[in-house]
Amino acid sequence: MKRYKYKFSNSIVFFENKDLILLKKAALDGWHLKKINFFGFYKLEKGENKAIDYAIDVKRIKSGSEDFAEYLSIFESGGWRYVCSIDNTFHFFTASQGTTPIYTDSNNESLKYRLSARYVLRSIFIFLVVAIPMFTLSRLFLSPSLLRTLLYALSGALFGLTLAYLFAFIFNLIRAFATKRKEQNG
Repeated sequence: MKRYKYKFSNSIVFFENKDLILLKKAALDGWHLKKINFFGFYKLEKGENKAIDYAIDVKRIKSGSEDFAEYLSIFESGGWRYVCSIDNTFHFFTASQGTTPIYTDSNNESLKYRLSARYVLRSIFIFLVVAIPMFTLSRLFLSPSLLRTLLYALSGALFGLTLAYLFAFIFNLIRAFATKRKEQNG
C-alpha cells in the first residue's frame, strides 16, 4: 500500500474553505497533510482514519525562529497543532473536530485576508520582474527560433499567472472589506 499520495490544491488564496474540506475528508479516509509545496500540491501521509479539522493562518513569520515558537504556542494553547507552512506565510494547523476555530472574530479574519492580499501582491511583482525581461528578450530574436518561442511561451504563462494573482488580490481585499463590514454591522 502507498505511504504517500498527492492532491492538488484548489488555490488557498481563492478557495481556502474548499481546501480545508478536502483535507478534512482525506483525514477521514486516513490521509493526513504532511506538507504543501510552492506549486500547490499537498503531500498526504497514510495514517489512521480521524475526524479532525484543519485551519490556515496567514502571517509572514520564518519557521524555526524564536518568534515562530511563540507564535505556535498561541495556537497550541487553543488546541491547534502545527502541520506545515508554505513560503513562511500560510501556516496549516489541525485540531480535534469541534475545537474552537482559530478565527472567532471578523476583525482578525479581515486581517488574515489583507495579509493574504499582500502576499499575492508580492507574487505579482515577482512574476512581472521575471516576465517582462523574458518577453523583451523574446522580441529581440528576429527570426523564429526555439529559444524565442520558449521565452515567448514562458513570459505568456507568467503574465497569465500575474492576471490570476491580480484577481486573487482583488478577491482577498473584497473578502477583508466584507468581513470587516459584517463585524461593524453585526
